[in-house]
Amino acid sequence: MEIHVNNRRRRRHGEPRLLEKQIRPEVIERCLQFIDIIINQIIYQENIYPSNLFRPRQMYHSLVYQCIDRDISSYITLCVASLRDLFSQQLSDMISINIIRNFQIPIILRRYLIELHTIQDPCLRAIYDNTKQLMNQLDQIFAQCIQTIKQIQPLENNNYNKGWTFQLRSCSDGKNSKGTTIGEILRKKPIYKEFILINQQSDILSNGKQSMISSIKSLHTERLKLQFMCEDDKYEQEKFQQWNQYVLENVSIDEQDTEYETDSDIDDQQ
Repeated sequence: MEIHVNNRRRRRHGEPRLLEKQIRPEVIERCLQFIDIIINQIIYQENIYPSNLFRPRQMYHSLVYQCIDRDISSYITLCVASLRDLFSQQLSDMISINIIRNFQIPIILRRYLIELHTIQDPCLRAIYDNTKQLMNQLDQIFAQCIQTIKQIQPLENNNYNKGWTFQLRSCSDGKNSKGTTIGEILRKKPIYKEFILINQQSDILSNGKQSMISSIKSLHTERLKLQFMCEDDKYEQEKFQQWNQYVLENVSIDEQDTEYETDSDIDDQQ
């Protein structure tokens, strides 16, 4: 039996009526599209690569930037694919886009953390008359998140000494309500293992000596809860700035990677 979901407004003529089982994949795909856009925007904004590798586009009524380099784009696609398989199975609820010091010993300088929880009706045959409104709500919170990210000051990167990595947090017990485990997914696609980095409490790991996590934006719609956070490692950022200054004054670009190996190198050189 189909169950009609009471909505706050009447369905407009021609607006599609969808079942719960049809809405769920649509919500997930929109979330994944948002993550793809977010990754591109962050690596552009943080000056990870030269600006000529990006092109502008309009999304969520906002100007964003998308990488056009084939290898980088393929890697971003792989990141999103790993989230698709785990997020759709409710085996992951948080991603981290890490800005790292791009030397022989990579250190995380900043994390952009996005926690996503989809809200579902347990009845797969529940009917929705206001699907367009529900999708517009998603786009609105995605737009707010994009605008918030644009306001974050990027870390200094004079000589493209920064890189980035992608991580995701798995669910705490490693399986969903249907009994599907993360191990089952990883056995089919072992390449996804490189993206999962958790501790025993299922928190995304932090190795910072002076790390500070700020809750930037918390948003909620009928179908999704989203929390956006930013973690800055002030200690490593200061070291990174010192090294950038040292490079500008003393070292040619070709020599950088062989010179800087540990945090103490800067102090020794100074």
